[in-house]
Amino acid sequence: MTNQPQFDVFLAHNTKDKPKVRIIANKLKRFGLKPWLDEEQIAPGRPFQDVIQKAIQNVKSAAIFIGSTGLGKWQFLELRSLLDQLVEADIPVIPVLLPGVEEIPSNLHFLKQFNWVKFTNGIDDTQALNYLKWGITQEKPITEFQADGDSDEYDILDDYDIIANNGNIIANKDLKDEYDPNKDILDDYDIIPND
Repeated sequence: MTNQPQFDVFLAHNTKDKPKVRIIANKLKRFGLKPWLDEEQIAPGRPFQDVIQKAIQNVKSAAIFIGSTGLGKWQFLELRSLLDQLVEADIPVIPVLLPGVEEIPSNLHFLKQFNWVKFTNGIDDTQALNYLKWGITQEKPITEFQADGDSDEYDILDDYDIIANNGNIIANKDLKDEYDPNKDILDDYDIIPND
């Protein structure tokens, strides 16, 4: 292993998707994760493919971002090399569907074998971001319900309804305005209604 720092996740993306990937990278940093993003790691004048090859050896996971324009030509090259190395090292590969992408494109059939993350509710999709964090860390997030012991199981039904394992409704869209802000689980979890 080289003297390079360890990175939690390599962010492979099309240059056209860089603004969205940059936002996600910054959100991952707020979680305390260390993403590898080309513009932050490749100094001017350096051959980027060499730097990328070295970086791939020092990551714990890889996120393959797929935007509405598909993969870029360099992303295809990164992906081929990346997948070979990751499979050998048993490192998680996380396909990430950016807003506007409904499914993994047919020309990337080989990525369908991996569980993917989908930013359904825009780039600020908290649920997708938490799911991505889970893929990167391989640590399933503990909800505040589980941490407080209020409920081990719950289902989100009818947009806002949250049902405890005993069957009682804890919260729903009709009760949202009646909750004390210090205890309001809807605000704590940013639960967004499905469209």
